[in-house]
This record gives sequence, structure tokens and C-alpha cells, in this order.
Amino acid sequence: MRKTILTLLMALSAVIVSAHSLWIETSATGKAGQAQAVNLFYGEYGQNEKDELSKWFANLPDLTLWLTAPDGKKEKLVLTKTANSLQSSFTPEREGAYTLTVSHKGNTLSGTYLLEFLASASVRVGKAGLAAEPAANTSELKVLPLGDATVNKPVTVKVWLKGAAKADLTVLLFSPAKWSQELKTDAEGNVTFTPLWPGQYLVEATSSSPEAGEFNGNKYTGLWQGATYRFEVGR
Repeated sequence: MRKTILTLLMALSAVIVSAHSLWIETSATGKAGQAQAVNLFYGEYGQNEKDELSKWFANLPDLTLWLTAPDGKKEKLVLTKTANSLQSSFTPEREGAYTLTVSHKGNTLSGTYLLEFLASASVRVGKAGLAAEPAANTSELKVLPLGDATVNKPVTVKVWLKGAAKADLTVLLFSPAKWSQELKTDAEGNVTFTPLWPGQYLVEATSSSPEAGEFNGNKYTGLWQGATYRFEVGR
């Protein structure tokens, strides 16, 4: 009985932590030679709850933020800690698509699960194309809208895991009007929705799988991944 209760408590712990998300906020467009502000938050996006840094999971405030330039060059950005966010900035040197990414594994397990928080956002400078699809050799969970998004037109969001389209995964969608929807990816890893309001949307994909290993001296039996992507819907 004690073993059963302990198992349930550990499972509940994983659910509680995974209900929180890490996300990046920045303008969807930028200008060459002009500084671009970037903010990272952790909390309940749909309820506009941004946790104080002291309440972030494990060592999550020690994450690394990467910037990938249009030519593929990667740069580690400097982060400044505030009461409830991590702040940074970068100055685009030329036109093109810039991508901001975070991939961070917590140094504390939730039950017996290792938690991996992933977040990304794209900034277009000038007449830039869309962000590139993830490489096939990555083990991470990725979520990305396909094509430009405008009001009252269907938008397709694709989810990849280990570089391959992933079916039957949960995708949460949050609109600027605080409206939310839960969807499941189809056989091609896609979900489709029609945005009703212009502004910033957030999509979050989650995946849990049995996977045994050790990280920072902690042995785990499962891996939970949560990936967010914040993008803009035009009029």
C-alpha cells in the first residue's frame, strides 16, 4: 500500500510541475542595427501567471539562451535575472530569420522523471523566410507553425520528436484573448486551427516516455519534455 501511495504521489508531482511552461517573449519582427529585447518567463501562460524566479523549477534559472543567425552562426546570449524573468537582448546585423532557443534539463527529478524544458521564438528582420525545420539528428521535441499566420485562415502547427513528425501528442494553444484549446497531432505530426484574433499566440507540445538513464547523479526511469513556441498572427 505504501509503495502504491508513493508511486501515485510521484506521478502527481510530475503532473503538477509539467503544468508549468517556459516561454520566450520578443517582438516577431526586428530591424538591422537595432537592439531586440528578449524575456523568458516560467509559469501558467494561459492564466498570465509569471512565477518569481525563486519559484522556478530546480536550476531552471541557470538555463542558456542561444541565438542562431541567418547564416547558421550560434551565439550564447547574456542573461540578467529580475524578480520574475530572465532578460536579454541582441542586435541583428543584417536581414534574415533569427531563432532564439532554450534546451534545459532540470537537475532535480519530478518523481522518477527527468524534465526537459524547451522554448523557441523567431524574429524576422526585413524580408525573411520562415524558421528552418529541426535537424533529423536532434533528440529534442520541437513545435513550429508552418507558413505565415493570419486571422480567419487555417494555421498548421507541426511537432517533431527526434527529427521525425510525431503523432498523437498533446498540443496546447493559447490566444491573445486568453482563449485556449487542446489538440492532438495527426499521423503527420500536425494540428490545425483557425485564429480568430490577431496578436501573439503560444503553442506548447508535451511528450512523456519511459526512458532509463542518469543525469547529474540522479537516476530516472522516464523523460518528460515540454516545448513552447510563441508566434504572431497578422490581420
